[in-house]
Amino acid sequence: MSLVEETESMAKRDRQELASRLRVLATHLLKWHAQRGHRSSSWSGTIREQRRQIARQLGNSPSLRPVLDEILAEIYTDAREEAAEETGLSEADFPSSCPFALEDVLSDSFLPE
Repeated sequence: MSLVEETESMAKRDRQELASRLRVLATHLLKWHAQRGHRSSSWSGTIREQRRQIARQLGNSPSLRPVLDEILAEIYTDAREEAAEETGLSEADFPSSCPFALEDVLSDSFLPE
């Protein structure tokens, strides 16, 4: 494998990991918003950990920062489906496009009400 191919492969892997972490984070933010009565320390812990890992990954690969909005839009449908499946609610109970601004998704202090 050439250096160019290896670099491209690493960039693809980093983007996939970031997408996976954003999907988990968005899923938990949707669940947090939709099920006030079921909020738990486990959910808030998952939200905190995904944000921590995303920040770490962006620190290691700052070139991913400009594509975060694009990645969030790409993973939102999956996050919506997972939130519906995990809560037992209908997908129609969740917005068809991401209701959270990227800066809120990544903010340590943001939890949707």
